[in-house]
Amino acid sequence: MEVSQVSGPADKTVLVGGVSYVIDEGTSKDIATIVEEIEQALTDRTLAKVPVLDAKRNRMTLYLQGGQVDAIVINLDQGPKPGEISP
Repeated sequence: MEVSQVSGPADKTVLVGGVSYVIDEGTSKDIATIVEEIEQALTDRTLAKVPVLDAKRNRMTLYLQGGQVDAIVINLDQGPKPGEISP
């Protein structure tokens, strides 16, 4: 499966169905709230509205149906990756 890449080096992303979305941190929701809403949707099999950016950095909303998703990966860009040196 090929993953669509739209993020930059410091972007927080969510990977759903093989597509990587940049989480839009310019909204009124902070990243902790967004992650909590995604976790809640997965647990309760409900809908989460996730603010994201497309490849041109346009604001969009990802409607995430927690009962229809097998797996989600959230990259919070928390430090260097294995093998990388901290700046």
